[in-house]
Amino acid sequence: MNKKLLLAATLTASVALTAGAQSDYRFGFCDNTATLNDKMISTDGAMTVDAAIYFTPEDMARFAQGSITGVNVGIHSKYNTASIKAWLRDDISGQDIASNEVSSETDPALGTGWNSIRFDSPVAIEQGKGYYVGYTMTFSKAANFFLLSSQEGTHAGACWVRIGEGEWQDLSETYGILNLEALIQSDNLPQNDLELTAASIEDTYIVSGTPFTVKYSVHNAGMLPVDSYTLVISDEENGLSQSHTVTCDLQHDVRQEFTELFSFDGLEPEKDYNFTLKIEKPNGKDDESPSNNEMAMEKIASINGTFARSVLIEEFTTESCPNCPPAANNLHTMYNSLTQAEKDRVAIVCHHSGYGVDRFTKPCDSSLVWFYNSDRVFAPAFMFNRTTTSGNSPVHQPLSATGLKQNVSEQLKREAFYSIDIHGSHDEENKTINLHISGKAAAHVFDNPLITIYVVEDNVKPYSQAGASAGFMHNHLIRAYSSTWGKRPTWDKPYEYSSTAELSYADNKGATCKIEDMEIVALIANYDNKNPNNCEVGNVAKVKLTDLKQSGISETFGDAGNAIKVYSEAGQIRIAGEYESFEVYDLSGSRTSAEGLTSGIYLVRVNTAAGPVLAKVMVK
Repeated sequence: MNKKLLLAATLTASVALTAGAQSDYRFGFCDNTATLNDKMISTDGAMTVDAAIYFTPEDMARFAQGSITGVNVGIHSKYNTASIKAWLRDDISGQDIASNEVSSETDPALGTGWNSIRFDSPVAIEQGKGYYVGYTMTFSKAANFFLLSSQEGTHAGACWVRIGEGEWQDLSETYGILNLEALIQSDNLPQNDLELTAASIEDTYIVSGTPFTVKYSVHNAGMLPVDSYTLVISDEENGLSQSHTVTCDLQHDVRQEFTELFSFDGLEPEKDYNFTLKIEKPNGKDDESPSNNEMAMEKIASINGTFARSVLIEEFTTESCPNCPPAANNLHTMYNSLTQAEKDRVAIVCHHSGYGVDRFTKPCDSSLVWFYNSDRVFAPAFMFNRTTTSGNSPVHQPLSATGLKQNVSEQLKREAFYSIDIHGSHDEENKTINLHISGKAAAHVFDNPLITIYVVEDNVKPYSQAGASAGFMHNHLIRAYSSTWGKRPTWDKPYEYSSTAELSYADNKGATCKIEDMEIVALIANYDNKNPNNCEVGNVAKVKLTDLKQSGISETFGDAGNAIKVYSEAGQIRIAGEYESFEVYDLSGSRTSAEGLTSGIYLVRVNTAAGPVLAKVMVK
């Protein structure tokens, strides 16, 4: 999963030639090559709006002995604009040091795009002084809103706004960076000056000794073409650093995106790294504005490797839906065409919702129509690991057996960052199942990972299925479930988790549940209650109910020569055999002491050299 290129957290000043005169240079905080866009701001009937940016004395120091010749104002739309007066001030509420105005009647006339508005006389730049560069927009008629031309990003003092006769407000955090620049003449412009405008690691995780991809953007803000620079990536806290020379052809004011591969040996698995990217030495010289050369990238986890992904198929179906039986047949035609290895990695759960409800509908089925992300719900429909379709929802329209298989194949090829295992016991007499779900996370990819468990049954006779031929049976019918959206697992270590549940399965109106046709499906998924497209299933596991391990007073695992025995004695959990450590949990999933236990059932995880062993033990 690739990340989108990160916008610069701090956009720094850029210098560019204007189209109008080769001796005037554009200086501002915006990307002057980007498309101009507007943001709507309420005016409450005002007839004017002022907007400005502030250049600090440090910003202006590079232009010592130069002058400000005018202002470059970028607008996307002239809607309701009578005129724009550009101005220069040393106090935002003070008098204009210089100004000029353009409208539809002036020459040149006010237009969309960049308007180069020059003062009658240049203003000498005073050493140690900061300046406000801005404009006053006068409307053709009173309006309740105006269009502010700005772009995404943050920079201090990059978006000052005043509505009518109101107070000035710094709206940089809300509206970004104004499309506004100072026009400058100077014999002291920087010659070798690069700025780093964006940087990100494109991979979701990194592996020791394996290359990972860094994508970044560079702007040549100096006057000389740049044919080389040094690129440095580092994590100072962990003592990591690499650098190499990049050859390029960056002309003045050119912005270019680059991709580089880096690799570090000795990375610790299950650890987060915080890398910083830096560019330096344009043309082998010191950069004349080094403050804009460095950018921290998002933290990234180092892992040993990923896990094999299994696929959760969720079918929306009801007995009132005449098109659902053919869809169910397509689903099982597809499933039967898989190899046994593929079948072992595909779990199916049916939700009786989408096209009304029926006597098999569970509360979770009705709630999950939220995934349609629309007022229009329907059946039959499918989800594959709850990943988003080409539309704005994880829910797919009815698919042929070929279409279903294509989606399954695509999911099976994807790497998984979570593993998941099912252990537990079954009390057939009382129709209850005690489960312990465990696993690991290779990397932090979910903000809110939750565990959900379903108990499903095949070969269930319908009551009155519309559109069904003789012999039609319901499959993957939910008989019990742990939670609609899932329950938070217990994280023993940063990347290991466990979860417990006790489920009671029930028949329906006198029908008998057939144990041989029942299966447990457990999944770990992200849950974002504001976005159904951010609830992907990280992995899923399944086990037939008849294969679930039975529990008793004690459990023994392994062969006769190297067995692990887990049992209770005098209110304590005892372990016999070779092991490294063990943990004890009650049925709520809370970790507890191994001694002084009250009567009840406990789940025990024994960590051995061959891997974890999970047992359910009764304490009397």
